[in-house]
Amino acid sequence: MTAFRAAFKAYRMHQVLIMPRFARLTIALGLATAVFPVDAEYYFNPRFLSNDLAESVDLSAFTKGREAPPGTYRVDIYLNDEFMTSRDITFIADDNNAELIPCLSTDLLVSLGIKKSALLDNKEHSAEKHVPDNSACTPLQDRLADASTEFDVGQQHLSLSVPQIYVGRMARGYVSPDLWEEGINAGLLNYSFNGNFINNRSNHNAGKSNYAYLNLQSGINIGSWRLRDNSTWSYNSGSSNSSDSNKWQHINTSAERDIIPLRSRLTVGDSYTDGDIF
Repeated sequence: MTAFRAAFKAYRMHQVLIMPRFARLTIALGLATAVFPVDAEYYFNPRFLSNDLAESVDLSAFTKGREAPPGTYRVDIYLNDEFMTSRDITFIADDNNAELIPCLSTDLLVSLGIKKSALLDNKEHSAEKHVPDNSACTPLQDRLADASTEFDVGQQHLSLSVPQIYVGRMARGYVSPDLWEEGINAGLLNYSFNGNFINNRSNHNAGKSNYAYLNLQSGINIGSWRLRDNSTWSYNSGSSNSSDSNKWQHINTSAERDIIPLRSRLTVGDSYTDGDIF
């Protein structure tokens, strides 16, 4: 028993003497790490997806922050935080394979409200960036000074930030023709009806009279065409001053469609001008 206690005491003394050495070593390593930090890149092991190295997927682009591969995406385009349109936009990878660059043609930028003259006036800026003429798949900031783009992959939003000096003025409530829709094929019918019944019991002019009036405004939408018709029906009986009547009356019929390239509307049939013209 005495020999066991002596051995246990010697073990504890040995343990007490060794622990401070490990403590000093830990502190020294911590200081070395703090003084000389190492910034390592993220690495995705492709073997998590396949054990065959020949079929492994190249995930190097995702280590640089790119969230999606190049390709064509259906995106909502915003210009200075205002929704403009939805388009299929092609994205390519930049030289560092870290970001996606949207391919924005000059016609598309002009349709969004950016001045064409601004794109032409910035040729000197583009030349400094070595941007070829009519090059759509180049960063917007290389074509317009102080402009930028941001692609939200999750929301499929492409945000364009362009200095206001490069954006043309538009009337309040203006809707781009790209957003115009023909609608669905449908039939329409609006009606208005009123009538009365009079029973006169006076001694000098006894009698009954009926009156009814119906107004029908009907229409058919087929494709881009709109057919409209306006007709009325009236009925009168029992009046002492006139004979009974039952009559349909056609007011007008017209067909119309929009001509988008001319920003105008074609109307065929019975029509009239608005009061603010004459």
